[in-house]
Amino acid sequence: MDRLRQMLENISNLDEGKILFNTLKENELADYILDLNKLQIFRDSEDYKGNDIFSNSRNSGSYSEVTEEFLRGESFTFGGITKQKTAGDPYFLYDSGDYFKTFKIKLDVDGDFTISSNPTDFTDGEYGELEGLTFNSIDELIEKITPIYQKKTREFILA
Repeated sequence: MDRLRQMLENISNLDEGKILFNTLKENELADYILDLNKLQIFRDSEDYKGNDIFSNSRNSGSYSEVTEEFLRGESFTFGGITKQKTAGDPYFLYDSGDYFKTFKIKLDVDGDFTISSNPTDFTDGEYGELEGLTFNSIDELIEKITPIYQKKTREFILA
């Protein structure tokens, strides 16, 4: 009976946000979240709202023939995916990789997180809001995190 009482008390003290925070922190899922954000830019050519990346100053969402000619034969690889900047293909905003290296994540104790980056002269305001996860990336994160979160919740209740 004491064991059941302890479990009921643990349930009443359950803080889902804190469990989520610890899950993200302890399982290196923060890096996974950042990789999801960068992949949606590189692989999918989308901002965090799921919109195609669009250049405000060029009024375009794709590489030009001039870019293709200038970079002929040059490949760019990120996350195991290799691409070339071909005329008509959507922007994927990767050159040296320096911009992607500036992505950071701040985990809040309640389980929320914020993604930020240091925009370069090249990206600052030019391409909209790139930091954050699309609904597809959120679905990928949920699929990855759910079993870990469930395990941590069970451990807390059974402690």
